[in-house]
Amino acid sequence: MCRERRKLCLLMCSVAVGLWLYGILRRVRLWLKEREKRAPINLQVAIRRLIRDVLCNGALWGRGLASVAHVLLFSGFVVLTMARHSFCIEHVLADVLGRGPGDPVFTRRLFRSF
Repeated sequence: MCRERRKLCLLMCSVAVGLWLYGILRRVRLWLKEREKRAPINLQVAIRRLIRDVLCNGALWGRGLASVAHVLLFSGFVVLTMARHSFCIEHVLADVLGRGPGDPVFTRRLFRSF
């Protein structure tokens, strides 16, 4: 029963990642269609827009409480993602180094911060 659940979970995760990649591919195709022919991409402008519009949610500001709620939700997901990845790295490193559950690789202060 446990193996069947793992297989089902792996299948569902694979489908989700596949749909995510398909959505990214469609968006890239749309961007390439709208872009002028042979116009070079300015890397400095692209990085600035990534930071301003994506990471700082610059495109959403000015919509009242909706923009504040969106920024808080996005920031929460970023913090949860960072915490989850640090736990995964901790477990893999502990496994590789042969440490037990009571002997953490990182200090406990790092985990308390999350």
